[in-house]
Amino acid sequence: MKILFYGICVLTMLTVLGCDVKKTDGNSSMLAMLLMDASSGNCVYISKDSATRYTANGFLIPKGSCNEATFFGTMTTDLNTVKAAFDAFVDAEIAAMTPASCTTSGAIAAATTYKSSVTTAVIFDTANLAASKCYTLIPCNFTYCIGEDKLTAFRDKYRYYITSDVKTDMSINLAHQRGLFTIAQATNRFTTAAIANAVPFNGADMAIMKGPKSMAFLSTSGGYHSCATDLLDSYSDVRSVIIRNSGYVYSSFGITLDEAQAVTTPIVPFQAIQCGYGSTFTPDATIGQCPSTYPEY
Repeated sequence: MKILFYGICVLTMLTVLGCDVKKTDGNSSMLAMLLMDASSGNCVYISKDSATRYTANGFLIPKGSCNEATFFGTMTTDLNTVKAAFDAFVDAEIAAMTPASCTTSGAIAAATTYKSSVTTAVIFDTANLAASKCYTLIPCNFTYCIGEDKLTAFRDKYRYYITSDVKTDMSINLAHQRGLFTIAQATNRFTTAAIANAVPFNGADMAIMKGPKSMAFLSTSGGYHSCATDLLDSYSDVRSVIIRNSGYVYSSFGITLDEAQAVTTPIVPFQAIQCGYGSTFTPDATIGQCPSTYPEY
């Protein structure tokens, strides 16, 4: 969907600039190159942990989506805007709870109560507890900061960088996370061949896991078992990502051994892979040194 939207924008841009967009080899190639550029590469979001240390987080997200909005959503200092977005997201989550068991188990009532409990004061207090004075509400895709100065400082901590292959750049951490899957193989039941192919999140995975259907499952899995089980039965896209990330771990919610062992490319346990750099970063067996091309700022 993001790529399709980008293509529409490109077409609009060419039209506005007075280009005669016809089905010629030249124009078709130009558009194809623009679209390919947006859909190529892997995304790294970089956190500046100190003046001399950085942590890079790698995803299989293409260049066109490698930006602040993908990871932190809309950034604002307006509490009312964030609260409205949060309420709308919880309403969408409740709307996704279509199985009757979500009503009879009390899951919908609990979600409604939770929505009311997250007031503007709670959002402010949560942000105020953070060293950055900012709070990212992942489900509704908003980040709230207490003041424009804090918002600017928060933005300055992160960069979004394109690399050709995060699996190569972050091979040590990728191997470490694949090793964690191997250690837990008796629980996740992934095949050895599948574990060797484990990868970080791609854009579609992230969109699904940040969506209301996934959040409905995750929010009910702790105390509303029948509702959570029926949600996984209802939403195959959510079920697929959960299985790829956890394998047979959620077997009590109806995930079968055959489903876990049919996975060919699991999602690594922490969803992203990492490397580090800077003069005070010390690589170890779990996280390696990033390439020297990664930016310092």
